[in-house]
Amino acid sequence: MRAHLLGTLVALATWQLVIGQENLLRNPSFENEVVEADWKGAGFLMERVTDDVYDGTYAIKCSQRDRGLEGPIQIPLNVTQGKTYQFEGHFKLLNGLQGKLWQTFKIVLQYTIPGVPNLKTYNIALSGFGTPQRGWFKVEGSMAAPSVEFTEARLALRGPDPEVAFLADDLKLYEIPEDSSWRAQSYQNIEDHRKGNINVM
Repeated sequence: MRAHLLGTLVALATWQLVIGQENLLRNPSFENEVVEADWKGAGFLMERVTDDVYDGTYAIKCSQRDRGLEGPIQIPLNVTQGKTYQFEGHFKLLNGLQGKLWQTFKIVLQYTIPGVPNLKTYNIALSGFGTPQRGWFKVEGSMAAPSVEFTEARLALRGPDPEVAFLADDLKLYEIPEDSSWRAQSYQNIEDHRKGNINVM
């Protein structure tokens, strides 16, 4: 119970820190008609739709996928060495696969590091229990950018298994500002709740 409360309060503190922060993603809800100006995709069909959205007027539909890696990518991404970032986005599976109970969504940040031949890839958010029956669901997470120098960063939406189509909408990427007091405040909130009366309805 206490561990669950700690997790809830830490998540709340992180959310409070990013309120009012600038969304670093361009065209995050796909309202701009020229999607390809901000989001790249190869090997699959990426199109705006209006008949099924999470927020606003448009969402992006990704279909005709033949690789699990296929999904929208935003390049370049304005992130800073050593800073911490929070991602949030909403997704919806349009079909499943026979014999597969769940599908995984993985959001990654990729960096070009001088002297390193391949892109360095880090997970920023992961959801392993996607099903068409869930409808729209949220994927979120946070991570720190590498402490080493990099020349370019990109965000990639790594989709579910091949042949599974999905929708994406209302994407956000925020820098979490440095605040040395937020964790201490979280623990103080736990103490206050722990010592308070708990009413069970």
